[in-house]
Amino acid sequence: MKAVIFKGKGNIKVEEVPKPIIGDADILLKVKASGICGSDLHMYREGMFSEILCLPTDHGLIPGHEVTGEVVEVGKEVEVIRIGDRVYAFVVGGMAEYGQVFNAVLNESVFLLPDNLSYSQATTIEPLANSMHATRLGKPASGETIAIFGAGTIGLGILQCIRASAIEPQKIFVVDVLDHRLQLAKDLGADETLNAAKDDVYEEILKQTGIGLVNLIYDGVGYIKGCPGEPVIKQALSIAGVQGRIVANGLFEAPVSIDLEPLVEKQVQIVGSYMYTTAELKECAEMVGAQKIDRQQIVSHEFSLDDAEEAFETPAKADSVIKIVLKP
Repeated sequence: MKAVIFKGKGNIKVEEVPKPIIGDADILLKVKASGICGSDLHMYREGMFSEILCLPTDHGLIPGHEVTGEVVEVGKEVEVIRIGDRVYAFVVGGMAEYGQVFNAVLNESVFLLPDNLSYSQATTIEPLANSMHATRLGKPASGETIAIFGAGTIGLGILQCIRASAIEPQKIFVVDVLDHRLQLAKDLGADETLNAAKDDVYEEILKQTGIGLVNLIYDGVGYIKGCPGEPVIKQALSIAGVQGRIVANGLFEAPVSIDLEPLVEKQVQIVGSYMYTTAELKECAEMVGAQKIDRQQIVSHEFSLDDAEEAFETPAKADSVIKIVLKP
């Protein structure tokens, strides 16, 4: 079968590797779509996280964990899941023609897809669970002012989670450096959008909120080497109000230096967010399946598996990128 092989920073290839042989508790998918995660891009650019993002094989490291497909083989110990089922599954090594789900259990590692949900859209379920986990750690409340930095897959997911809840914020700001992403944020429910490459984010928010500033801030960016401007976490501290809350969800490609005095003076709380719970993943699968959250607009680009190298290079070349999906 064909598979993407990660060979080191900035170096992936599509090669022929053996098709997986499943165990009694496993299932095998004919992969229909596999999303390129933000963490996959950190791996590609900086060589980060390859040990947790890739399936090690004798032929190299196969990335891919946002996977949908059709069940083509079922181990004899697997119950309920059947050959022919359309599923979203937790697969490591999913950027390939076939993916193995180890210890396949319905509603824990495998989720059935309704007929009205495309394979590409369903690849966004896993990152949505990341967004839901971050959203809940922030404990958003009605009447609060909220700022979301980063209008990518995770940041837009946080916006969607808030809008799909019973919470009624006073205002939601979304900050990014790409107008295309900001327009989509507006379409998905942002009250105000700010382009950090053009606008003075602090002054604009101060103008609109007064001295109260922002109650809750989500950092969906982290730190990307080579990006101009100060780290988002520093900007978040500046716009946080007294006893404000910051949820750091973006990954950091290098250490950053920030002044923590505002943390003390304003009694700001900072919490990190990573991954999600099985219950959150299940809930997101149900919400997307029931169309309570529409993720079709999040998928901006689709490439064939053969064009994986181009797909991984596209975020550095195209301003319109949000979520890229590989389709074998």
